Amino acid sequence: MKVQDLMSKPVVTAKADDSLESVARQMLNKKIGSVVVVDSAGQATGIITESDFQAHEPAAPLDSFRQPKLWGQWIGLHGLDDVYAEARRIKASKIMQKTIVSLREDDPAERAVDLMMRHEFHHLPVLRDGKPVGMVAHHDLLKLAMARARAA
Repeated sequence: MKVQDLMSKPVVTAKADDSLESVARQMLNKKIGSVVVVDSAGQATGIITESDFQAHEPAAPLDSFRQPKLWGQWIGLHGLDDVYAEARRIKASKIMQKTIVSLREDDPAERAVDLMMRHEFHHLPVLRDGKPVGMVAHHDLLKLAMARARAA
């Protein structure tokens, strides 16, 4: 089985200057966990996943005090509502991951499984000549499991 047999399409994309609020709205409306950020030519320049909208606790050496951080702001100082209100002003380019681990349509499905396990990714864009043509998510791997079960 090839990646093209697993991938979901079309790919939902955003522009680097879109607000995080509009990116989040797209993800919620389409019930997806990631968007590919593209430039004016449609070339993939980054990816935003639902984990980019979650607060993280940065490690502080020799410090027992822990405070979550989201988009470069300490949540305890501003309050969660204020931080999420910032999503109207923050651009996708600020939080997108610029290094994109991707697949090709003709890659074997096992490559998707390997990359997801090795890097703990939940979404992998499928690119053709640098442009997104599909997305493989964890739930798409169920297709692989079902195909294997039918063949057995």
